[in-house]
Amino acid sequence: MRQLLRLARAMPTPERRRVVERRTLAEFRANASLADPAAVTDALLLAEVQIDNLAMQVSHLRELAAAPLIVPVDIHQRAPEASGASRREETERRDRERAALREAVRRRRLQQQKE
Repeated sequence: MRQLLRLARAMPTPERRRVVERRTLAEFRANASLADPAAVTDALLLAEVQIDNLAMQVSHLRELAAAPLIVPVDIHQRAPEASGASRREETERRDRERAALREAVRRRRLQQQKE
């Protein structure tokens, strides 16, 4: 459990740290009452696998964070909404385009009827 908690502290973001800490503590508490030696061995093997996986994740996430091509984005922050004026302008632009297309279709039909 201590190794998992140490690896949790090495995670690059607070959200990831909390997830790993909560999961580690929950699994430890769930398995604290195991009495069957086979079940204890299985739980320890699973913990070792999780330690290896978490160590690889920490390494990978640190490499990604250090890479200059990745732009960090806070997914928990809402993007600023477009102002009402820009929405209105966009709607008006689309309406003009649709009207122009309808007019072009109408002219084409009139020309085909004349022929």
